[in-house]
Amino acid sequence: MDQGNRNILKNLGAVMLMAALNSLCFSSLQSLQSSFNSSEGLGLASLSCMYAAGMVSTLLLAPVMNRRLGLKTTMIIGSLSIGVYAVSNFFPRFEIIIPLALLCGLGINSIWTAISTYLNTLASKKARLTSQTTEGLTNRYLALIQMSWQISYVVSTFLVSKVLAVTMTGSEDNIFKGRNFSLGRCGARDCGAEIPQEATGAVEAPRQIIWIFLGCFSACGLVLSPLVLVIFLDPMKPNLYSTVSKDDAEMSEKEVVTVKEGTTSDAGWLAVLRALKEPHLLMLMPLAFFAGVHFSFVMGDFTKSYVNCTQGIHAVGYVIMAFASADAVGNLAIGLIRQYVGRVMFITISGAHTLALLVVCLVWDPETGEVWHLYAIAVLFGYGDAVWQLQTRVFISVLYPDNPGPAFSAYYFCFFCGLTASFAVSIPASVCVSYKLYSIISLLLVSVSLYYVVEIRLKRQKRARTCGQTEEIRM
Repeated sequence: MDQGNRNILKNLGAVMLMAALNSLCFSSLQSLQSSFNSSEGLGLASLSCMYAAGMVSTLLLAPVMNRRLGLKTTMIIGSLSIGVYAVSNFFPRFEIIIPLALLCGLGINSIWTAISTYLNTLASKKARLTSQTTEGLTNRYLALIQMSWQISYVVSTFLVSKVLAVTMTGSEDNIFKGRNFSLGRCGARDCGAEIPQEATGAVEAPRQIIWIFLGCFSACGLVLSPLVLVIFLDPMKPNLYSTVSKDDAEMSEKEVVTVKEGTTSDAGWLAVLRALKEPHLLMLMPLAFFAGVHFSFVMGDFTKSYVNCTQGIHAVGYVIMAFASADAVGNLAIGLIRQYVGRVMFITISGAHTLALLVVCLVWDPETGEVWHLYAIAVLFGYGDAVWQLQTRVFISVLYPDNPGPAFSAYYFCFFCGLTASFAVSIPASVCVSYKLYSIISLLLVSVSLYYVVEIRLKRQKRARTCGQTEEIRM
């Protein structure tokens, strides 16, 4: 193996390890916010502020940081912001957690924008060294990062759930002895009815146990993750995409024709808005918005109205673990089989799968089911989350191979919009889960339809370009 390939593998491994450590800190803490800081809704308020800050970051901060500071420095700063947010949970007060939640929101979005851009750069370099396509390599690299993130999330969720279950109930045998209660208002029929605390058997976790978890989360974000980046990751700036020559771009007939040469190299919110003027990227943004709404529904409404409502709060962590495991395996499987299945066919099958799953959630009464039914649905949701988050970013990298930074920022802006909107809709107690499911199904149909429009326009452009080249040869 030559030096170039070794450097690519080293950098890919460093990003994977960084993602795993940040997931251990961020994802676990995010899932436990409503339990750790339940007083006056502090945990949920911090998550809302975090998502809102992520939206702002996509336009004002992430593009500037990526260009001015470089991708490596952006990842380091983002990791530190996650660690600082974990530390703030040692002092659960609004004046401490909310400002640092805003800082974390700015940092976490900058990290994902930098990761997507960095991996696309590595894929472009690898494609020039081999006969593989940039799209296929980007798909595989992003899948590996998502898998690392989800595996770490699974491990941490399992450990936290196991410790809390034993600590709060005295014995793990007490957790799954059957349904804890029945209100007749679970699943799609849930319209905000409060679940009695005594019915679920919920007990506040000992503060000492929470401090141990917070200490581990803080160490991952503040020390381990930045250390991995400083030691192993090579510096890189997003403008390296412009070094790809025309010969390299035309190296393989399998490469997908891009929309344009890409946006200009200007940084900041203006570059993101300029990218959004592209009709193809603009039509993909509802799919990014749907990915955020889909993820938020699973983490919020599904765990509350289907799992907690029928089985009790102790089952939530284990169901989330099943979701994250399926997400991780799904990312690995997608990265392997995507090269054998056409993009349009893959999205069509995934869209039908997600639509069927949402319809099941709409018509199914979870009180008539068993625990394994909830696990099965969580696994299917995990696969869907892997598809929508991964494939949308890969398609963006295909459309903008020379300067994907602003396009990725636009994707994360819409993704965080989906998270924020879904959370905001869940605040009023009168909004039924069935109404949310109708809205999500409608959004899915619109998003996939617009995706088909993009594919049709791309094929027409490619056909017109091919015909033009044929005419030039004849002349």
